[in-house]
Amino acid sequence: NRRDARDVAEDFVRGYAAEGTDGYPPSTDVTVGHYQLVARPYMSVETWSWELEEDSAISVPDIVARSFTQRMARAVQSDFLYGSGAAFINGISTAVGLNVTYEGGASPPIAPVAATGYNYVDAAIAINRTAKLDVDMIVTSPLCYSKYGLLKNTLNDALRPSPTVQQYLNGVGGATGEGAFYTTTAIKDTQTVGADTADVSDMYFLWSDMVYWGIKHSMSVLPLRERFATARTNGAVCWLRLDAFLAHAEAQGKLQV
Repeated sequence: NRRDARDVAEDFVRGYAAEGTDGYPPSTDVTVGHYQLVARPYMSVETWSWELEEDSAISVPDIVARSFTQRMARAVQSDFLYGSGAAFINGISTAVGLNVTYEGGASPPIAPVAATGYNYVDAAIAINRTAKLDVDMIVTSPLCYSKYGLLKNTLNDALRPSPTVQQYLNGVGGATGEGAFYTTTAIKDTQTVGADTADVSDMYFLWSDMVYWGIKHSMSVLPLRERFATARTNGAVCWLRLDAFLAHAEAQGKLQV
């Protein structure tokens, strides 16, 4: 169970009681919400030959450990965004209450042009702020990020981002002054939105304090020497159990572009 301090503060309503009016009980009571986290299993297996380990001039176990870390990070990151099913992190893209908006103002989204405006990133930020949350993470794919940088006006001049968006580009956006843009290949670039099957990407507007992680078993690696011995191969299995939850999804958002 976890409740952010800001939420607790909002549970109190300042009252200006008339003369002679009893102020007890209070107009609102402190409540504690809870979010269920389920230990989702993640596993990866890596093998390498005895000859490789004997002949290598570098440490094979170090390479294997790095491979495990990268594989697990990609799997967890992708599922955190789009995962579904009992064995996986349930993706935030389907979180109840998440604000979903579209470039151009309609589904499927429209490529940015002068007629529809270029301010949908600003509009998404404004939606979060209207919901009383100033996000500190704007996350999208590297391809989407780079294509936005190529937008030009009718005079073929590069578009300058608004002061609000520029703050995030500079890493000083949001209420904390540390809000920034982040890119990850875990965000899909080719999605079907409505009847449209063209390239559509997502841009998430998130508050990092509202991303709750629960780790049941931290990442561990177990050698599997005997299992692959008849093939003259060493092996290892990486094991992790965790879950994630997006709290207050109604104050965060996704822009489809």
